[in-house]
Amino acid sequence: MSGFQPSLASASFSSLTSTTSSSSSGTPTPANPLQTFDSVFSSAASASLESAHDVSRSARSEVEGNKATAGYGEFRADTLMSIIELIKEKRYGLSASASPCTDTVIDLGSGSGRGLFAACLAHPFKTATGLEYMPALHASALANLALFTGHSSPPPAPTNFIFSLSDITKLPSWRLTPSPTLLLCHATLFDNDLFACVQLVAEECDPGTLFVVVSKELRTGYRTGIETLHSERMEMTWGTGTVYIQRRVLPD
Repeated sequence: MSGFQPSLASASFSSLTSTTSSSSSGTPTPANPLQTFDSVFSSAASASLESAHDVSRSARSEVEGNKATAGYGEFRADTLMSIIELIKEKRYGLSASASPCTDTVIDLGSGSGRGLFAACLAHPFKTATGLEYMPALHASALANLALFTGHSSPPPAPTNFIFSLSDITKLPSWRLTPSPTLLLCHATLFDNDLFACVQLVAEECDPGTLFVVVSKELRTGYRTGIETLHSERMEMTWGTGTVYIQRRVLPD
């Protein structure tokens, strides 16, 4: 990522996307993504959803601005995995081929990183980047990254994970370079000013870029170059929210 300048070091590791297990016949079979996720993140209390909530809550007093904006919410792993499967089934834009895969994903407000890991278990993204502006949650993401990679065997086409301590309201440019294939944003607790920044980032993405946004819909139409492909009420970690699958309009 060269379209933003992280205020702390980012890190790059391999993913679990290609992890396999053996069947009773001895034939390797793909690991179940949700089972892998649960196995990894149930292995340490510090990696749990409850821990992410606690970290976020204790850090809010250190963050300037509206506390509601600094609240915490994330995708349920099974929900995000089903969203990615829906995108592939509908042929909205993700590569249908597992290898080699050049797709990339960015999570705006990535928190403890759990959503980004779930996405990469559902699809073999080449690069996965999480941007988070709260130092304590950024530290949790790095700890979870070590936990995640510690459960994996080296895959043939690893995902490069990058976690950056970044404030999207202070990016040097609204243009993310290179533009991602998929942009995730769990925007339930984003205030209007913060979501306006997400809108600006989205409008600068390449045609064909996909957006998965929770609770808020990016503005669509000719001026923004964004279209809504699908919306649906789906389960989140905190209850039921509306998921919008959107896309930068492809050229004619």
